[in-house]
Amino acid sequence: MIRILMVSILLGLVAAPAAAQEKTKVTLYRNPNCNCCLDYAEYLRGAGFEVTVDSKQDLAVVRKQLHVPEKFEGCHVSVIGKYAVEGHVSADVIKKLLAEHPAPSRAEAAMTQPMAEFDFVQELAMLVVKAAAGLLAITVVAGASVLLIRYLLWHRSPAPTARTMSVGPILATSGSASDSVHRWPGRIFFLVPLTAFLGIAVILAWGMNRDPSAIPSALIRKPVPEFALPPVKGRTLGLASADLNGEVSLVNVFASWCTACREEHPVFMHLNAASIVPVHGLNYNDQPDDAERWLNTMGDPYTRTGADINGRTAIDWGVYGVPETFVITKDGHIAHKHIGAMTPKVLEDTILPLIRRLRQQ
Repeated sequence: MIRILMVSILLGLVAAPAAAQEKTKVTLYRNPNCNCCLDYAEYLRGAGFEVTVDSKQDLAVVRKQLHVPEKFEGCHVSVIGKYAVEGHVSADVIKKLLAEHPAPSRAEAAMTQPMAEFDFVQELAMLVVKAAAGLLAITVVAGASVLLIRYLLWHRSPAPTARTMSVGPILATSGSASDSVHRWPGRIFFLVPLTAFLGIAVILAWGMNRDPSAIPSALIRKPVPEFALPPVKGRTLGLASADLNGEVSLVNVFASWCTACREEHPVFMHLNAASIVPVHGLNYNDQPDDAERWLNTMGDPYTRTGADINGRTAIDWGVYGVPETFVITKDGHIAHKHIGAMTPKVLEDTILPLIRRLRQQ
């Protein structure tokens, strides 16, 4: 018995380190035409994950099974345990998510932060709609039943006799008051669904007026990630985290192959020409010659440009896709993240007022 116990203890001691060293398994479903997915897989492997890459011609089927919202769809989705991680999410964020929520009840879609991709407003609206629909059905059935019962009872009641004719006015008055009292339950049955639908209208109006590009980032109010990038080909100044201290600035993530980057480029050219705010460029997953040709052709509005050829720095920044623009404070913290093309309206309504406030702090 003692020998068996000692062997069990030794086996336990051997198995414990092996279990501790077991890597978290990741299955990355990717579009075969995208190369950044392979870079992200290597990034996760370097962070200690065991990654299996599975190329899929139609990722829509996989995303539908994982409940990934359509607006977050990109070139790949990673399945980690019961989580679906969409886009280039930092390994540190994923590890924190798994440590804090190791056993979720359903797959969650993550983009720039682990739990932000769960569309709370949409889920709440659907829940309210379903509850209101059920309430309406119950109210209609109950109201119809009450009205039917009242109708049958009134029409089966005996007609008044001649002995009650002398007090007709009194009975009529009493009957009017009684009818008024009896009308209240029926009115309540119709007021309840009306109130429910007004509440639904308010919630849906709020959800529809939300800016889909205003997706919160896990790095808001945190220091910019540590990085140091060489300059884009043909430029002399690279971009590093140390360059983002001392003044309010913008960091624009762009690429020569990005169509939306062409749309927003005149906005940054205007900012540079008017010396409104320093704009730094982070060139994402681009070929050096293509990036140089693009800036020479379109114009270079950037004070500094960093060449993130393998996309690792963008991953640390929580970049989901290009273009994206970050507002950086004087002490090197991320104050705001805008996803999508920068427009004159967004600039005037959101970015410039924020810059003015940050400069006064």
